[in-house]
Amino acid sequence: MLGMAKIITTAIFLFFLTFNLKAVVYTTVANGAWNAGATWSPSAPPCNLPAGSSIVINHFVTLTCNIILNGSMTINAGGRLTGNRTITVNSGTSISNSGLISTTTNINVNSGGSITNNGTMTTTADINVNSGGTYTNNGTVTALDFNNQGTTTNSVTGTLNTTDDLDNQNGTFTNNGNLNIADDLKNDPGNFTNNGVIVVTNDIDNQDGTFINNGGISVADDLDNQGGTWTENGNTSVTNTIDNTGGGTITGTAQLCASTIDNAGGVISGSIDICGCGGSGNPIIGGGSVGGSVTFCSPTLPVELKYFSGNVCEKNICLNWSTLTEINNDRFVLERSFDALVFEKIGEIKSKSVTGNSTSELSYDFMDYNPIGSYSYYRLHQFDFDGKGKYSPTISVFLESKRNVSFVVYPNPNKGEFTVDFSGIENNHEIAITIVDMVGKIIYETVVYQDDILSNSFKIIPNIALPSGKYLVRMKIESVSHTVKMLVE
Repeated sequence: MLGMAKIITTAIFLFFLTFNLKAVVYTTVANGAWNAGATWSPSAPPCNLPAGSSIVINHFVTLTCNIILNGSMTINAGGRLTGNRTITVNSGTSISNSGLISTTTNINVNSGGSITNNGTMTTTADINVNSGGTYTNNGTVTALDFNNQGTTTNSVTGTLNTTDDLDNQNGTFTNNGNLNIADDLKNDPGNFTNNGVIVVTNDIDNQDGTFINNGGISVADDLDNQGGTWTENGNTSVTNTIDNTGGGTITGTAQLCASTIDNAGGVISGSIDICGCGGSGNPIIGGGSVGGSVTFCSPTLPVELKYFSGNVCEKNICLNWSTLTEINNDRFVLERSFDALVFEKIGEIKSKSVTGNSTSELSYDFMDYNPIGSYSYYRLHQFDFDGKGKYSPTISVFLESKRNVSFVVYPNPNKGEFTVDFSGIENNHEIAITIVDMVGKIIYETVVYQDDILSNSFKIIPNIALPSGKYLVRMKIESVSHTVKMLVE
């Protein structure tokens, strides 16, 4: 019996010894090659990392073989993994990158595997998130193609760039940050939700896909929605044509603009507002079904807005507006943005008219107790009792806590002429105004003096016509300066 106990004890010891030999934590101790023992402790990890083992990189490591991970890998801030080898993450394993991964071949995430990027990840080849795989980006990613058949989330701090396509085929993709697509965004079929900003240099292909836009999207060519469903709750601008044929559906609550919308056999529904980009009228051709609640280039607000302004109140932002008339008005939702593209709700004010109808002036105010700092953008989202909503013009307010100076530029967008409101300026000061295009060229500049202004506002009328497009308005008073993005329609 004693001999049997010894045998059992020895077997258990050997089992755990074998397990511990397999489950190794490989940690870098110096810069070097993957296969160099001097780079690691206790030794160089195998190229095919077994389950249970893990890798920790704190130094610069050069890949010397294709890496297959069945265990986890962590790259801490300051760590780098570079080379021309493939990296594959298998089921039950993960990569957490807070440093740099740079390769010239594919990065693959298989079913059950995951990558979380908090640093920088670049490849001149593809990133492939296969079915069942998970990819989360909180940093910066650049790839030739980003192919998603699993679940990918680009967070509010994330920027994802492709030098070719983003292909979300049968995957789920959520963008809360910035996407820059050098060619096409393909969602055919797939499930795509955008709460951030997307810039597409060529086309969006949403054939048989489901696309929900709550943010801002700019498409330089066409949007193909044949057989797909597009829900517009944000701001999408398509330079050329939207193809909604073949049973496509377009719906939503916000404005969608394109040069042409081919709706033959398609459906356009909801309280969406359809408009030719630049306000050129109804762009729909080809018939199809268009719902009774769809509007075309509708005015900004169904209520008559007298003004909407913002000022610095100590460390907060005071928003004020008034209406001259209101018809069926239920409420105003206050929305704020740091870039005039992606807005968040910060509050809600009910109509002061019990019935929602008024022919006399009604004044409203709202305090933003948590301003973004520097300059913030604000807009009103007005809702009728039937749930239809329209947006006000966007205003900007600059918060400079040290000098308590604020600026408001309105209307924004505009036709090239605008008004500047300011507060928090004492004594006589020179106010320099400069309008710059998006390549840095100065288009117009002027100087005004506070003592020459009857009130704390002045109008800017450039001596040249500003073509439609995006501009930067720079305002400077002594050492206080800030820049506001402005859109000329």
